[in-house]
Amino acid sequence: MKADDDSVYGKILQSLGHNKFKVYCSDALTRIASIRGNMRKRVWMQEKDIVLCSLREGDPKFCDIELKYTDEEISTLKEGKHLSEALLNAEVGDETITNKVDFSNL
Repeated sequence: MKADDDSVYGKILQSLGHNKFKVYCSDALTRIASIRGNMRKRVWMQEKDIVLCSLREGDPKFCDIELKYTDEEISTLKEGKHLSEALLNAEVGDETITNKVDFSNL
């Protein structure tokens, strides 16, 4: 399964507990991802796994994990140039969403 307009590829950076993960997405944003209900207790996720995430309408900070790719599927995606080097090399601590605070009004 490949990403379309409503989905992006992602790499799990950190487990947050309660079926939620911090995921670095192929559109260069870090999001909080939830595992779909039919995948809970059937597919185990860990850091550095490549997943397919569906985006939520109206809230760019969150997404849902639709699929976990196997090593063979990841190789196929790499050969087809679907996965960027930035996504493959993302590590824990890489933050792309930053909160800007304006202290001049204090």
